Amino acid sequence: MKIHGLAYIIIGIFVAAVSGYVYKYIPKNNEPNTSMAIFFFVGIIFIVVGFAKLFLRKIDRESDENMQSIIAERHKHTLEKHHIHKTVDHHTTAQTHNQPTHTSHYSQTHPYHGIHPPNAQQPSHHLSIILCKKCNNHNPINANYCHKCGYRLK
Repeated sequence: MKIHGLAYIIIGIFVAAVSGYVYKYIPKNNEPNTSMAIFFFVGIIFIVVGFAKLFLRKIDRESDENMQSIIAERHKHTLEKHHIHKTVDHHTTAQTHNQPTHTSHYSQTHPYHGIHPPNAQQPSHHLSIILCKKCNNHNPINANYCHKCGYRLK
């Protein structure tokens, strides 16, 4: 989980302020509390890290937006190019070969490419199920016990 830069800044301000106050106004043996200087600098480091995270997040967001616009532009260009190529192929095959036009070079019923005639129905692949006698829950055929109530099926 990433911590937001504002959290670093708020914690850094709090640590630096409290340690600075203790250093200056709460003496230890009538001298400034020098052990609090470490915490003051830790607070300053937290503030710097928070601003760095905010700055890097802004740069990352801008680069993501630029990348998305580049991808969208390339995709649009590819679609236009594909559409023009498809239209040119459609016209040239119809005029030169006097054959019915289709965009695929595979046969219409090729089993490996999944291209089927529009009227063919796909077989439905249903899992074999067993109904539980106790709760009527649907269970896979290989289940020994009901998943809902635990009743022994086999």
